[in-house]
Amino acid sequence: MRFRCLVPLLALLAIAGGAKPAPVRGDGGQLELKVIDKETRQPIACRIHLRTQAGKPRLVKSQPYWHDHFVFDGQITLKLPRGFYEFEIEHGPEYVNAVGHFDLQHGASDSKTVELRRGVDMAKAGWWSGDFDAHRPTKDLELLMQADDLHVVVSEALPDKKNPGAAAKSFAAGPVLFNENRVYDLAGIRDDREGGVLQLFRLAEPFAPSGARYRGAGELRQLLGLESSPDVWIDVPHPSAWDLPLWLAAGGIDSFELANRQIGRPPAKGVELPGKPRDPQRFQGPQALGLWSQFVYYQILNAGFRVPPAAGSGTGEALNPLGYNRVYVYVGEEFSYDAWWQGFRAGKVVVTNGPLLQPIVAGRRPGHVFTGAAGEELDFDVNLTLTTRDPISYLEIIKNGNVERSVRIEDYKKNRGQLPALKFDQSGWFLVRAVTDVGESFRFGSTAPYYVEIGDEQPQRISRSAVQFFLTWLEERITMLAKSKKGPPVDLRPYEAARIFWQQRLAAANAD
Repeated sequence: MRFRCLVPLLALLAIAGGAKPAPVRGDGGQLELKVIDKETRQPIACRIHLRTQAGKPRLVKSQPYWHDHFVFDGQITLKLPRGFYEFEIEHGPEYVNAVGHFDLQHGASDSKTVELRRGVDMAKAGWWSGDFDAHRPTKDLELLMQADDLHVVVSEALPDKKNPGAAAKSFAAGPVLFNENRVYDLAGIRDDREGGVLQLFRLAEPFAPSGARYRGAGELRQLLGLESSPDVWIDVPHPSAWDLPLWLAAGGIDSFELANRQIGRPPAKGVELPGKPRDPQRFQGPQALGLWSQFVYYQILNAGFRVPPAAGSGTGEALNPLGYNRVYVYVGEEFSYDAWWQGFRAGKVVVTNGPLLQPIVAGRRPGHVFTGAAGEELDFDVNLTLTTRDPISYLEIIKNGNVERSVRIEDYKKNRGQLPALKFDQSGWFLVRAVTDVGESFRFGSTAPYYVEIGDEQPQRISRSAVQFFLTWLEERITMLAKSKKGPPVDLRPYEAARIFWQQRLAAANAD
């Protein structure tokens, strides 16, 4: 058997998206494969993308698998038809991938060891990873999370025809802690309506979504019938949901999935979900859905809402592996599940499906609010630790939704992680973004925003154009509902209340 393993710093193998597993032939051999951590020399759980010479994925269905990959605990015997195979082995974005190939002859029996090298330890630096959109069998979650080095998964319990009470048991069991610092929590619900999907986490008890109609006007929790669950976390997983302006106006959104299931791991393409159409001229090509999600999020911030970004892979429904889109929350070296949510609510967050960012500004993590007196100018030195497996040409500082600074990677390295100084003489917000040169998808990393308040009277920045963006969106939605002939007439009271909210916010806007 000829076996070759390469460990590149900035390369990924493309694996044919949507291909069916190759059929098993009667002749072949076996390979005992062991994957170890280069530093500890211990076996390490991992995800493998194995494909034939024809580019078809080879799955081992005795292991947890999905689409074009499967996971195992670090040791496995592969019984395969003879032929040429290519592979890519991963253990989350903090390790360098191992890619290579082998030629399996008939009757061959061999054993090989592959080393995975850690590039960065985010948890050691206080950043702990999570996925907000996972739909894999509960029995597989522990191995899946270990294989992709993920610390938190929050989702809904999958329906189980053989055990109809499984969802209720998930609520009763609460968060499941294993390996000291990994947690999955299936006490969640997808509230799926004609106007869009919300994900509800940290519910105290099972909750039945109220269907296509909202419960009159009021705050978002009242609209959804969640008055008895004041601590529920409400996440927006779909950036184009028609009812997004309604939800914002009602108040109570806790997170917005900036890295969402519409952004796919190459070569699988993202799937655009139904909702408000994006401008196809402005947002086009393989990066369109990611850029549109980003644009909508920046309008939310510009309209005066302080909503931290989240991330979800959609694995089990979307083609992504678990944790492909992931959020990191700053907790510190000692992890706890409650502290993770507290850090999230404070906005101490970065999201990514590639580059790993560790920002620090004046000793503060994202989410911090810097304040100054009227007429004062504030200067900020932005420091960033960046780790990436993909090529990046530029780092960008985004100020109030626009690129304020674009820094070449060569200059970033020369300045040892310090980005150009940033000045504010008016209220606003800023974040740091890194977009890779991987052209077939939107692969990026972004910090959550920092906020700046200058002056005592209405210190928070509210942009007229951003408010008008959502008011126009809402008017389109109201017109659509008024003309709808499906079912009984829609109760427009919540939307009319939202219209008044946006009109009042437009009148109070203090920036263009």
